[in-house]
Amino acid sequence: MNKYSVTSALTVRICMDLAFFARKFGVKIIFLESCTGGLTSSWISSLNGSSSWFEGALVTYSNRMKNVFLEVNEKELSSHGAVSAQVAASMANSLSKEKFANIVTSSITGIAGPCGGSQKKPVGQVFFGWGGPWGVDTTHKKFNGNRQEIREQAAKYAIINLAKRVALINK
Repeated sequence: MNKYSVTSALTVRICMDLAFFARKFGVKIIFLESCTGGLTSSWISSLNGSSSWFEGALVTYSNRMKNVFLEVNEKELSSHGAVSAQVAASMANSLSKEKFANIVTSSITGIAGPCGGSQKKPVGQVFFGWGGPWGVDTTHKKFNGNRQEIREQAAKYAIINLAKRVALINK
């Protein structure tokens, strides 16, 4: 088994942790991915029985996709950039709570490289948003490695931190 295998012990463990808490608290998970390109939802959907707690995902790689499908404001995209806390928050808060009852969301937007970085927003800079009964919160991390390693680190970070937030529902 290579270190990128979807069946790696760590990947399976973190996905199972999220599954446990989602089932326990009766929520459905939706991922809104950009730089991870569907990797997070691919891992989640590889688990047997994930359809009972995984609603789905949207890969909104371009600004146009973020604007059209997630209704991220064009002005926000142009003033802050797609790789920002503001856009991560808008992505995480984009789905209508009336249409999607009992959902929690996780958004991921960043620069996986090897190109596209700047001094202000270097390769490996990733912003995350999480939306649920707690409201919406964001954070960012700087990951090191090649494109695939950055994508995997970001996907794992999003899953782990969503599981932590879901675990605190009703506490």
